[in-house]
This record gives sequence, structure tokens and C-alpha cells, in this order.
Amino acid sequence: MKMERLGVDLTRRRNFHLVLLIAMYLIVVIMPAILDILFPPPSSSAMLQRTPIKIISAKSTVPNVVGEISSGRVISANFAQSTMLFPIGKVRYFGIPESAINQLAGCSGWAEFDVTKNFLYPKYRIWVMSCGDAHLDKRQSENYFRSTRKTGYIVSILESFLFLILALVVCISNRRPNGRRE
Repeated sequence: MKMERLGVDLTRRRNFHLVLLIAMYLIVVIMPAILDILFPPPSSSAMLQRTPIKIISAKSTVPNVVGEISSGRVISANFAQSTMLFPIGKVRYFGIPESAINQLAGCSGWAEFDVTKNFLYPKYRIWVMSCGDAHLDKRQSENYFRSTRKTGYIVSILESFLFLILALVVCISNRRPNGRRE
């Protein structure tokens, strides 16, 4: 008498779609939430690196600023916002008027930023900046970070429902012989 184990057998080829869906869920929903928890806003200004910066290009979508810092290295930095909005794509920054952001190219000023470690590359977040007509203070950045985090939680709940529905569809289609109705 052969005994069958109950549950989803992930070694079977038919369940490849479910495994792929779970991996996508971990990357799209769970990873940005963990990064936000690991890298909250800096609690003091001592945690920020203050450096002169010459801005090469600036725009209101990610990456917000490409600039050369005092060490001569060119960095790509974002204004402080939650990584939970990563799955949405190009998120527009509303902390500074877009007209002021567009005029930043070629400007020399200073910025305070922190460096967070993503899985693949370091990420620079600008918390304080003064360059030309654009002035950004830490309180304004923290408020924007918190508001984008709340939006990110709402988006992650919606994405979770979407992944749940997709997982149910995959499980139901895998229960049929050959994945099709006959």
C-alpha cells in the first residue's frame, strides 16, 4: 500500500508556478518591508554624512539626484522615501517643488545623507540639502518618509491580496489533470 503525503508537493513540475509566485511575493512585498524596518530614518544628525555636492542631474522620479561628492565619486541618490514603494516603479517626489528640482542640475551646495545597504548595492538617501533654491530640512524628509511608508503599507496589503488570488488560481489549475479542464 502506497502512502501519499498531503499538501503541495513542490518537487513536482506542475507546482513550478506556485514556487515562482512565492519567490515573487518575497521579492516584491516582503523584502521592501524588511528594508524599511532595518533602515529607519536616522535618529540624530550625527548618523548623517555631511558633504559638499555638485549636482550633475536632478529629477523628481527615482533616482532623484546624480551628483559628485567631495571625494570625487559620482553617486546616485534619492530623497528620503520608503522602499515599500519599490514595486510601483518610478515614484515622484513631492517634498520639493518640481520646478526647484529641475533647476538643481549644475548647482553646487551641500547635502546630508545616509548610506543603506541593499542586497545588491549601497543606496544613498538625502535627508538634508541646500543647493540653489532647493532647501530640504530633516523634519520635512522624515514626514515624507513616514507618509510614503504608510502608502507602502496600503500598497503591500493590496499586493498581498493580489498574490493570494494568483496563488489560489495556480493551486486550482494544478489540481486539474494536466492543468486543463476536459
